[in-house]
Amino acid sequence: MKKTKHLLLASMIVAAPMASAELSYTYVTAGYVIDGEVDGTSFDLDGLTLGGSFAVREDVYIFGNYQALETDPGNIDVDRIDLGAGFHTPIAENIDFDVSLAYSDIEIGSADGDGFQLKGGLRGMPSSVFEWNAYLVYEDIDFDDSDTGYELAGRYFFAENISAGLTLRNVSDLETMAVNVRFDF
Repeated sequence: MKKTKHLLLASMIVAAPMASAELSYTYVTAGYVIDGEVDGTSFDLDGLTLGGSFAVREDVYIFGNYQALETDPGNIDVDRIDLGAGFHTPIAENIDFDVSLAYSDIEIGSADGDGFQLKGGLRGMPSSVFEWNAYLVYEDIDFDDSDTGYELAGRYFFAENISAGLTLRNVSDLETMAVNVRFDF
């Protein structure tokens, strides 16, 4: 399954036509984790995701994300909130270096933990209809030792400000694949 997900995302990046476009840091998004696996367990996860970002300056933004997931088997609720700020700067035409720091609060069943997430990487928009992201992610959350992983995403724009995306994330013994819809302002 991992190889299939990575090949799908890589083919989306290679297939994108080249044209000029701008990256947006002001948007709202809603999505669904369609596949989540916790390493070393038989648990699968799925559930709702909501998020948003607001550019407070040309190179600084604030953001928030919420996930309401459930395990199968067990029906254990997993809720997560991330609130943070980020900085981005262009490094090439239509490619930004992007780094962010977030406070994270996680509830797993009746247990509660918090910590932080540091994320850094690249965002690119090689055409007016395609955007890609590639990040390294460092997390330090109460439930687990600190851990480093990755996040990869591709996004297709159906209109100038409406897009659908696919995100693959593998951090802290949790691998997820999510789909979402985003509205840019």
